[in-house]
Amino acid sequence: MASKTIEMYRGDYLSFTISVVDTNGDALNIANYSILFTVKVNNDDDSNALQKSSSSSTQISKTSPTTGEFTVYIDSADTTNLTPGDLFYDAQITSSDSKSYTVLAGTFRILTDITR
Repeated sequence: MASKTIEMYRGDYLSFTISVVDTNGDALNIANYSILFTVKVNNDDDSNALQKSSSSSTQISKTSPTTGEFTVYIDSADTTNLTPGDLFYDAQITSSDSKSYTVLAGTFRILTDITR
């Protein structure tokens, strides 16, 4: 699993692409996987600050499934009410036989916006 800090300004739109590879470093075909991208204020919170799902292509799009690429779309409204600071996220894929893999995790940094 890789780790990365994602930064964005509160209330802005953001999209980013994540590439999934197998244990050999080869692109993983994610065509038959479901995908969740989850952000929490604290790692062990029961509730999510935001969550995106591949069940809606406006939230997560499998932009190149055979090469393991998907794009996450964070709408402006998703972060408007979040307090600036460091939150936690992960991206998890689940196979058709219900095997889950966390492919990326790290800090989700909300920056203070000046123009509101």
